[in-house]
Amino acid sequence: VRDGPTALRLLKAVWVGLVWVGIFAVIEKYTGFNPVDRYISGYDREKGYGDVVSMLPQRILLGTAMAMGWPLGYALALFKEHESKLLRGMLWLSGPLFLSCCYFSMSRGPWIAAVFVGITLVLFGTKLIRKSLAVIMVLTVVVLVARPGVLGTFTGKAEQTADADSQKGGTARYRMELWLVAWDQVSQSPIRTLFGYG
Repeated sequence: VRDGPTALRLLKAVWVGLVWVGIFAVIEKYTGFNPVDRYISGYDREKGYGDVVSMLPQRILLGTAMAMGWPLGYALALFKEHESKLLRGMLWLSGPLFLSCCYFSMSRGPWIAAVFVGITLVLFGTKLIRKSLAVIMVLTVVVLVARPGVLGTFTGKAEQTADADSQKGGTARYRMELWLVAWDQVSQSPIRTLFGYG
């Protein structure tokens, strides 16, 4: 990647790929059809009952990809003002698609990542991004009112995470311990903070 236009083409290709992953995740969620499972034999996947994984090996990776992808459409929409209105509309609409698929992953880590991305966009985004985030917040409230099971899922996962005796609570505490160990190591010097150990 040697110049800005090449970087934008690369990011657009990543966005297109993530949109396809999201589309297949929606299809899998509502129909149960997954093209990887149907047409690619021997592809090693961690998939339990009801898991939505789209084209990825496991649901956590799906959620993480969607959490990382949802601000990408906004960034590209801002840079692509000379593009067609259809493409710009698709870039803006990809945010709700990615957030929905992040929810479908049923994984707490990607949900938390999506929230941090949203906070970052509110703090550092342009006025246009903040307006679109306001629309997403309204849509979120509508979904939570129309589908109370969604809120129940979030609160149920939060209660399990807070319960030290549950399996999810145990894994959350273990991960927090790992974060503390990692922070202790990378905070030893500015070089370690920037580049870690590898």
